[in-house]
Amino acid sequence: SEEASLASIPIPTPEDVFEYYTRYIRIMNATAESMGVRIVLIWQPTWIYKPLTDYEQYQIDHSGWARSYTVRDYYQVIDPLLEDYVADHQLDNVLIYSDFFQNEEETIFMDTVHLTELGNTLVSEDIARNIVDLINEED
Repeated sequence: SEEASLASIPIPTPEDVFEYYTRYIRIMNATAESMGVRIVLIWQPTWIYKPLTDYEQYQIDHSGWARSYTVRDYYQVIDPLLEDYVADHQLDNVLIYSDFFQNEEETIFMDTVHLTELGNTLVSEDIARNIVDLINEED
């Protein structure tokens, strides 16, 4: 049955996720370089570093995904590994936004991954600033 086959799929460890993502970074950067284009890769914001509103806490409490995969544990392992990797490889085109909302008191998350209009606005404005900075560095 489908349920039995899904149960046999191993859940990746945080270290596995880190390895998958850094492999993706290498592949995407090599592809972009071979095509003569510049790319920006973004590790998305997460709710685990944010002071949660009542609405956000409710969403997390009622999400089987957020509870079952110990999201907090994953990010707390992956984030320092990723930050070190980006620094060690001097990857100015990889933006780590995990803790982007750490000081934001307003409701930012509609659920465990999707942002509100305010959240999208704040992230997009910061991404735009980072892209402008990268372009200016090339000039």
